Amino acid sequence: METAVAPAGAAVITLAAADTRNRIDEGMAAELWDACREIAADAAARLVILTGAGDCFSLGRQRLAAGDDIDRLRVADALGGLAMPVLVALNGDTIGQGLDLALAGDLRIAVDTARLGLTEPGNPALPWDGGTQRLPRLVGPAWALDLALTGRTVTAAEALGIGLVNRVTTADNLAAETRDLAAAILAGGPVAAGYAKEAVYQGMDLSLAQGLRLEADLSILLHSTADRAERIASFKERRKPDLAEVRRARLGQPSGNKERGRVTVKVKLDLHTHIWEAFNFQPPSLSIAEQVVGQIKSRGIDGIAITDHHNREWGAEFRELVERHFPGEVIIIPGWEIEIRPPHSPFDEYQVSELFLPGGGVFRIYCHPGYYSPNIIIEENVHAIEIDNHLHNWHIRPAQVQETADAYGLMTVAVSDAHVLENVGLRYSEVELEELYRRAMPLAEWMG
Repeated sequence: METAVAPAGAAVITLAAADTRNRIDEGMAAELWDACREIAADAAARLVILTGAGDCFSLGRQRLAAGDDIDRLRVADALGGLAMPVLVALNGDTIGQGLDLALAGDLRIAVDTARLGLTEPGNPALPWDGGTQRLPRLVGPAWALDLALTGRTVTAAEALGIGLVNRVTTADNLAAETRDLAAAILAGGPVAAGYAKEAVYQGMDLSLAQGLRLEADLSILLHSTADRAERIASFKERRKPDLAEVRRARLGQPSGNKERGRVTVKVKLDLHTHIWEAFNFQPPSLSIAEQVVGQIKSRGIDGIAITDHHNREWGAEFRELVERHFPGEVIIIPGWEIEIRPPHSPFDEYQVSELFLPGGGVFRIYCHPGYYSPNIIIEENVHAIEIDNHLHNWHIRPAQVQETADAYGLMTVAVSDAHVLENVGLRYSEVELEELYRRAMPLAEWMG
C-alpha cells in the first residue's frame, strides 16, 4: 500500500502488490483502513484517488485458507466512509472484491482494456464486501442481477454504457485524465463537495419531498460555513483561499498559519421575531418573502429566526418559500415561542423560543427574563438567554442575566423581538452556527 498527498490536496492511495495482481489480503486490508483513517484526519487532504500498481486494479481477495477470518478482509467501507470525494482510477481488470472496492468510490475512470465483474470467472460466489448493495444503486437492479447471477465480466466500454464507470481512456492517458477530474473537483470548496455527497447518497433513501428538504437544509448550512467565509475573505485580501486551514479548524487541529490563526465563521442573526404577526397572521406568500428578505439585507444581517407564539408550522412553510425563491440569500430558522410553567415553581412562568435547526437539532432560548417573574428559573435544555431584547429591555436586568448565564453556561443573545417588519434586525447576535449545533438538543429527544 502506498499513500501520498499531492500539492493540490489529492491523497493518492495505490494498491501496491502488482506481483499478486493486487489481490487483497489481511495486510493490505489493514493498511487501507489505516490510510483512510489518516486521510480523514489530514487537513491537507480534500480528495482521494485510489488506483492499483501495474496493469491491474485488483483481482479481488487472496484465496482463503482454513481458519481465515473473512471479516478482516472487508475494506470497501473504509473508502465508502470518507466524507470527501473519492476517485477510483481503474488501471486494469477489476474483479470480485476489487469491484466491491471500486464501487465504494464516488467516480470511476477505467482504461479501455479493463474488464469488470462481481465474481471471478469460473469461481462464482456471492459478493460479500458491499457489491450486491452498491452496484444496483449505481446501475439499477437489472444490470446488477445480470452480473451477479451470471458471473460474467463487462468491458470498459460496456461499463460506461451501463453507468458503472464515468469515463474510459487509454492507459497512457489515465493519470492525466484522473488529475484533470480531480482538479475540477478541487476547484470547488471541500464543504460543498461533502454536502453534495451527503445530499445524493442520503437522498436516494428518502422520498422526493424529504430529499428536497435535505437539499435545502444543506444549502443553508453551506452559505454559512467557514469554507464560504474564507473564500470571501481571500477575495477581499487578493489571495488564494486557504481551504486546508479551514479544514484544520473543522478538525480541531492547530492552525498552519500563525498570523491568521483559527478560521471560524460567525453569522449575524436576529433570533427572535414574529413575522406571522407582523403580517396580520396571513399565510406565507412570495410578497411577504420579498419584504422580509429585503428587510434582512437592509439591516446588514445574515438571517432571522421566526418565533411566533404557538405556531411553528408558519415558520417552516415560510423557510421553504424563501429557499425556493431566494436560494442561499438569507438564513431563515423556523421556530416558535411557548410558555413554560415549572412544576416546582408554577408562579415563575417564563417563555422559551425553540429554534428548529436544519439537520434536526432544537436550540432553546430563555426569552425576555423578568417579564412574568423577577426570578430566572433555568431548567434542563435551555441553551441561551436574552440579555438584550429591544421590546423588553425596560425590565431586563443585564447583571442578573449575565450572572445566570455564567452559572449555567448559557449563551447570551441580543434580539429584536420584532412584531412589525421595520423592527426586524434592530438587535442581533453574531454567533457561530457550529456553536448552536453543539449546544442544541437532538430532535428525537425533543419529540420524546
